Amino acid sequence: MTYIYRHALKVEGMKVWLHSQNHQVTRFQVRSNVLQWKINAWKHKQQTYIPRVMVLYHLWLEKVQPCPPYKVPLWLPLQISTKVMFDLRLAQIKWALWVGQAYELLNKLHSNLQVQSHLYRIKDHFVQGQAANTRARNTINRIQACIDASTEGYHVAHVALVSLAPLLGKTRWEEQLQPLDNADK
Repeated sequence: MTYIYRHALKVEGMKVWLHSQNHQVTRFQVRSNVLQWKINAWKHKQQTYIPRVMVLYHLWLEKVQPCPPYKVPLWLPLQISTKVMFDLRLAQIKWALWVGQAYELLNKLHSNLQVQSHLYRIKDHFVQGQAANTRARNTINRIQACIDASTEGYHVAHVALVSLAPLLGKTRWEEQLQPLDNADK
C-alpha cells in the first residue's frame, strides 16, 4: 500500500511545476504531509521492534539533503537483512504475508484472464456497430488494466519472496510460485 502511495506521490510531484495552479500545489503538499506522517508512525513502530534501524536512518540523514517523503527509505526487513540484525519472526510473518499475497494475485490474474477471454468471444460473435464495439473494447481495456496490476503486484511479491527465502532458509517454494513472464499472460 505504501509503495503504491509513494509511487503515486512521486508521479504527482513530477506534474507540479513553478506555474502550477494553487490547488495542484496544495493537493501535492497535503499528500506529502500525509505520507510524512505515515513514515514517522512507521519509524516509531520500527524503533520498538528493530531498534538498530535508527542507526541506518541517522547515517542516511547525514549523507542526504532534505528530500521529499517519497524518497525516504523505509528500511523494511528485506532491505536491512544484511545490515542490521533483527528478530527472524518478523521476517517469517512477512514471508507468510507475501506468500498469501502472491497466491491471491495469481487467483485474480487467472479470473481476469478468463473474463477477458470470454469478453473477446462475446465481442467477436455478438457485437456489431461502432458504439457497441467501443463499449466492448473499453470493457476489455478495463480488464486488461486489472491483469496488468495483478501481474505487477505478483512481480513485487515474487521479488520479496526471492530476497526473504535465503534469510529464512526456505527451499522448494519456487515450484509453485514461479516467476511470471510476459508470455504467460
